[in-house]
Amino acid sequence: MRYLICFGITFFSLSCLAQFKVPTINSWRVHMSYLSNQSVVRVGSVYYVGSSSGMFKYDKEEGSLDVFSRVNGLSDVEVRKLAYDETSATLVIVYQNANIDLMQEGRITNISNILTQSIIGEKVINDILVQDGIAYLACSFGVVKIDLNKKQIVDSYQNIGPNGTNLNVQDAALFNDFLYLSTPIGLFRASTRSGNLSDYNFWSRFDTLTACNQLVVYDSRLFIGSHANLYAYDGITNSSVPGVTDGNVITNLRVSQSHLLVILPPKLVDFAGGAVVKSEIHPGYTDAVLDEQFNFNILLNGVGLVLLEPSGTRYIAPKGPYGNTAIKFSYSADRKQLFVAGGFVDGIDGERGWSNTGNNNKYYVFDGDEWSTPKFINNAFVDRCRDLIDVVCDEKSNKTYLCSYGTGVLEVSNLTPTNLFDTANTNGKLGFFVNEVPSFRPVFASGNALDAQSNLWVTCFGAAKPLSLKTASGQWYSFSFNGGNANLGRVVCDNNLPRNNKWITNVKGGGLYVYNEGDNVGSENDDRFAILTTEKGKGALPSRNVICMALDKNGEMWIGTDKGLCIISDPTAVFKNRNYDARQLIFNTGSFNSIFLGTDAILCIKVDGANRKWIGTRNGVWLVSEDGYTVIRNFTTDNSPLLSNVVYDIGIFEETGEVFFATEKGIISYAGNATDAGDKHKQVFVYPNPVKPEFNGEIAIRGLASESNVKITDMAGNLVYETKANGGMATWNGKNFNGKRAATGVYLIYSSNDDATETYVTKLLFVN
Repeated sequence: MRYLICFGITFFSLSCLAQFKVPTINSWRVHMSYLSNQSVVRVGSVYYVGSSSGMFKYDKEEGSLDVFSRVNGLSDVEVRKLAYDETSATLVIVYQNANIDLMQEGRITNISNILTQSIIGEKVINDILVQDGIAYLACSFGVVKIDLNKKQIVDSYQNIGPNGTNLNVQDAALFNDFLYLSTPIGLFRASTRSGNLSDYNFWSRFDTLTACNQLVVYDSRLFIGSHANLYAYDGITNSSVPGVTDGNVITNLRVSQSHLLVILPPKLVDFAGGAVVKSEIHPGYTDAVLDEQFNFNILLNGVGLVLLEPSGTRYIAPKGPYGNTAIKFSYSADRKQLFVAGGFVDGIDGERGWSNTGNNNKYYVFDGDEWSTPKFINNAFVDRCRDLIDVVCDEKSNKTYLCSYGTGVLEVSNLTPTNLFDTANTNGKLGFFVNEVPSFRPVFASGNALDAQSNLWVTCFGAAKPLSLKTASGQWYSFSFNGGNANLGRVVCDNNLPRNNKWITNVKGGGLYVYNEGDNVGSENDDRFAILTTEKGKGALPSRNVICMALDKNGEMWIGTDKGLCIISDPTAVFKNRNYDARQLIFNTGSFNSIFLGTDAILCIKVDGANRKWIGTRNGVWLVSEDGYTVIRNFTTDNSPLLSNVVYDIGIFEETGEVFFATEKGIISYAGNATDAGDKHKQVFVYPNPVKPEFNGEIAIRGLASESNVKITDMAGNLVYETKANGGMATWNGKNFNGKRAATGVYLIYSSNDDATETYVTKLLFVN
């Protein structure tokens, strides 16, 4: 056993890290909020709930909860409407972008015709009518008819308004051999016995209603929702139904358990035999059904699926973050938590500056297994905060700082907000936006970062002194820029001492700032300041509009602009009178050279444990090698479950190597194969262990010393596989050098640095 002698074994085995639900290498999982939903369907004891996060299924009898997403079969993300047809046993899933899925016996068939078709004007599916194996889709451009058994579009009725104009159809209903359509300009109908419903001459305006949105057939009558009024048409007379809406707008009409439910934002009305039999008052209704005992099962904004039962109220929703917007990640290695700033600003990659949106999604925290509910309900500090757009974890103080674009800097301790820094409690050092309105004094905190001494640096857009410093001892300072302006955005600290420079973006295309406070932090006399531009000798950036930056493990500064990626190989040269011009990655493609990613806007850059770079754009995500010249991964919505091609930030849960993408439509993660690492082995674990016969993925070995050499042998000492760790992680596909699956048995895993001064051995049970 030659490797046993070479390594000088300290033997240890740990199958997996107990506190984490470790994902399988190369797998995906979504991290979405399911508290606010739009549509619910009940099929026996099973509830299907759709929202902008996708869809979940709750089986009341089994008590099981399953999430459906792009990871496990859905074709898209944002579910707008659900409907179930009993004849074909088909669940119809309609998305915000007009994409359609049909789910039958767990199998999903996509119908993308409307999504891909070029249509003049808005393209939205407003509602679904299902009857006898047919689905009528009420669309912004007319009606689309789908045969659910054939799983295909069989007809469409467009330009059926007066004189062949477009008709924005809100809902549809079949009543007395007529197809009725509700629209913003009134109620229209055509006989189903007509020869050609695609001909507008067969359609006529019905009654004198100026506008209507909801339709449903109940108790041999057609019920019509016209904003804040409810009407009932019995085939002869159309009459107003009083005492229902109380002036509230009807958002949905539906029949459940032979009852008519009238859904309004603050009220839910249940009809039985034409009379109001029950009224539940609770703000935030979006949809509802009844169960077999006629108990309300309702969707409430910010709550989820609520089952009102005699034995008590049950709240059903998959666990996830508080909201779906996300713009910045920060990982705490000590706390083993990934923090997410859940706010947003418009113009994140433009040259006109940022504008606040009033986003109130606060922040989220992931512990490797579940999302925590932060303790910010009725907290005076966080209540004032909107647009939390940056976050940084301080390992030395166990605090987390978040930038509110409008309020200041929120301090969080143990998930609880403990302070809000603004102009008032920093002696004016955290500057407000300078303007001519005395009553308008927002603190546009746009970026924050920690230096090597745990000092917090904060940028404040538009302040008289736009760069602020909170020392580790709590002292505040502020700085102005000679030759610069106050349009500051993100900040990155170059913590490679002694240079200790701050790199700061200008959100109005003013170039890239580099700042050093000098030896005397209380004086600006020894401060140094430089502006990097597109000019040769002064940075040679592809664009003056810098969006993001990341310092890699070799000390190189990777910079993302709205016109591509560039690298400054020696950031120390900025204040050393040496060349600090940026370079771009040039690929030779035969007869000509090309720039990697061309002029795509680079929204974010993240360096992983192996010094590889994850790069987010508006056209997907790229993983490149340490030097950038080898593309390792490229994820888009076409080749992966990525929720959107627009990726605002990338975070890594360093303990497991899971990579998180903050996309335009929410958070999704990918189980990567690299973790951060130090010079020593630490909490080495192998997953899965044991490896079962049905497992065909990558086996992960985590917790290794950085860039370790890894050898795998059988118990007789025969070498089966060898590789090099990506940071602190190595992977094995379970095959030997001949490409055959390894035989059943116990295998030894040896890990060592280059000079064998740091070694480790563990074992793996492999079942073929």
